[in-house]
Amino acid sequence: VRLDQAALRTQANAGTLPTTLRDIVRTPARRAGRAGGAGEAEALRGQLSGLSAADQGRVVLDLVRTHIAAALGHEKPGAIDAERGLMDMGFDSLTAVELRNRLSAATGLRLTSTLVFDYPTPAAMAEYLRTELAPSTAADTSAAPGEDEAALRRAIADVPLARLREAGVLEVLMRLAGVREDPAPTRAESEHAADAIKNADAEDLIRIALAQTDS
Repeated sequence: VRLDQAALRTQANAGTLPTTLRDIVRTPARRAGRAGGAGEAEALRGQLSGLSAADQGRVVLDLVRTHIAAALGHEKPGAIDAERGLMDMGFDSLTAVELRNRLSAATGLRLTSTLVFDYPTPAAMAEYLRTELAPSTAADTSAAPGEDEAALRRAIADVPLARLREAGVLEVLMRLAGVREDPAPTRAESEHAADAIKNADAEDLIRIALAQTDS
């Protein structure tokens, strides 16, 4: 028997679905989680706070998959393919609104009824929600520990020794490295200076930069 699933879901949500059909129709369960409201949304924001963008993405994707599964009547969110089109999963106008309502309650965001069409895969929807929930994080706006120092070392090491001498930096560097600077340093001393740049710690590199500014 061919059944109009969309029509049956409409009846189920309206409470008019015949009892004999309730076991064969996937109906979006209206769970108490929706009543969590601001508390649930606040907890989510707290969970995302301080996480890297990648970790935030995983948390929000799990949330999206959970509510997609609930809207479609699936028991396991793990069955939801993050890259599969939502319309291919069986979403229609009714379940699209149901998902929007669920995610609005879970995130505290004012989401449009076209959410499913604007972000047609779980992955795309999760990334949109992540940027709305946490537009900037410490992990996004600053380098990981040691990255700034490594970048500074590479930048100084790439500067020709002649340029360092013209800027007055080579003398400071060689003094920090314990190398005597003659008017014409030997090749070994020049190589030693280059190695000193690579091995200098952050404090020494800052002193070099300050010495260049003072000159």
